[in-house]
Amino acid sequence: MLTLPEVVLADPAVLNRIKLHIYNTLLAVILPLAALQIPLHDTPGEKFMNGIPDGLIEAARVDGASLWATFPLHHTSLTRPISAAIAVTDPH
Repeated sequence: MLTLPEVVLADPAVLNRIKLHIYNTLLAVILPLAALQIPLHDTPGEKFMNGIPDGLIEAARVDGASLWATFPLHHTSLTRPISAAIAVTDPH
């Protein structure tokens, strides 16, 4: 999807919307935009998440936090910068 311009994808997108019976719906607008935008933001987000030290999660586990407790406390607070960067660079 990244190598083709959006104009080339327009005709197949319309045909798929008709086949899926979602033509003239909000879902017909959301799905193509998501398919074109998610790959652009996935790589920086993945690189950022891989840069979070494992020691932070291990320290939370030593302090008694469960694996499910570490996600909202650490990951959501640590990913605010990349979330803001993705929101600012989103062309739509």
